[in-house]
Amino acid sequence: AWDLTQRSWDLAGVVAVQAGDASPTGRARPQFHRRTVAAMAGLAMAACLALFVVAPQVRLLLAADHVTGAGETTTVALSDGSEVDLAADSAVKTNFTAGRRELALLRGQALFRVAKDAGRPFVVDAAGYSVTVTGTAFDVALTDRSLAVAVAHGSVRVGGARAGDV
Repeated sequence: AWDLTQRSWDLAGVVAVQAGDASPTGRARPQFHRRTVAAMAGLAMAACLALFVVAPQVRLLLAADHVTGAGETTTVALSDGSEVDLAADSAVKTNFTAGRRELALLRGQALFRVAKDAGRPFVVDAAGYSVTVTGTAFDVALTDRSLAVAVAHGSVRVGGARAGDV
């Protein structure tokens, strides 16, 4: 039976293995380990890059009370009777107290129709500027490089740390 098996192997081209030759080289496991480490490092780098790109957007969404996406607009009725029309890709945060009505334009553009209340000024903060009114309609547009304020009627006061640039 052994001779028949040996002849079959010879015909098939199978090389006979001697008992002393069968020692594992140990290469398959380290290669697998190196590939795993390389893949994990690549995934970690991709996750860090994604976090770097996405984190500012996530922080903005968490800070904002009202947000619009690309191609979306909305009108927000505020508790004092004022209204805010948010343009596409915009975000605003509100902070109303007994003595002051504050909003922060975090991104984009908004048209504010402010209910009159002389005792509580309406303040919009954007990019280091402050726009203060008591009752008017005005638009604030915030870009990476500039802030534009357009007054529909009434008057506004623009001030703040960068007011000298106005």
